[in-house]
Amino acid sequence: MAAKNDKAAKPAKRRASKPPAEPLALVGIGVCHASFRALEELFAGLPNDLGPAYIIAVRQQDGLTTETIVESLGRLTKMPVKIAADEDKLVAGHIYVGGPDDLVTVTDGTLTTRRAEQPVGHRGTVDTMLMSLAEHGQDRTVAVILSGLGSDGTAGVTATKKFGGLSIAESLNGEADAAAQGAATPAGIVDLLLPSSQIASQIVLYLRGLSSVGLAEADEEIPDDVRQLLTQIATILRNVTGNDFHGYKSNTFLRRVQRRMQVVQSPRLEAYVATLKRDRDEVHHLFQDLLIGVTQFFRDPLEFEALERELPRLFEGKGADEPFRVW
Repeated sequence: MAAKNDKAAKPAKRRASKPPAEPLALVGIGVCHASFRALEELFAGLPNDLGPAYIIAVRQQDGLTTETIVESLGRLTKMPVKIAADEDKLVAGHIYVGGPDDLVTVTDGTLTTRRAEQPVGHRGTVDTMLMSLAEHGQDRTVAVILSGLGSDGTAGVTATKKFGGLSIAESLNGEADAAAQGAATPAGIVDLLLPSSQIASQIVLYLRGLSSVGLAEADEEIPDDVRQLLTQIATILRNVTGNDFHGYKSNTFLRRVQRRMQVVQSPRLEAYVATLKRDRDEVHHLFQDLLIGVTQFFRDPLEFEALERELPRLFEGKGADEPFRVW
């Protein structure tokens, strides 16, 4: 007869179940030499225990080095600061600075870095990073564009809004702000255009308020009282903008509304309806959000650069009397 295994006979200990951890929030920041002081001001105003991972993309052609940023932020904050390395696991409360020749993206909570093939000034460093963060973190993503980047970051901001995150650009002053808002730059489409002194507090408000507004799932059944409020919002949009969203897909419409609720820190749909009734600017902000997916192509300078390169090739070898069809 085989001997009994006393260890095997002991009942297994039951482990206490832990609540599932919330997905890691991500803050992506685009910076250049002109906005280095604004970057320092931003991190000086951020609490060490806020919880997101911070990824910084640096435009390299104007002299700001990765080492300068790492050294400076290391003095300003207690959060760990390092140069982003391939396969780094993102950790809450850590700061990762993209290397001088690297394009940085995020996959499954891990950084991927690859050598940029394009010359300095044509790498899309900021946009590549922000677009990846937006797709990975969705509504738990904040995109920050500091001054001096021109059109860099426009595609990244567009992606951030499309996936439900918050986008902020550093405000310039007076006429420069108005010009930027009308141009093909991030300042023209961000959720918030703020002086550098106010950016940190808005990041804190947004990330700490994420749990107060849960985004609707694509197939979630919408209660009748919520549908009635959405109808009111569609009516306000029609009256103010002349565009009718009454036939818009309800879940998609609700998600865009909830995204704006997060931006303006409105915890209840009824309160947001009241905001729309008294604030025409917010009506226009919501209208732009509803269009962001449709008009993304027209807001992306990189798309037009691609067209400029590719269109001439389509006419190669064609005579003046040959048809050219466009779909």
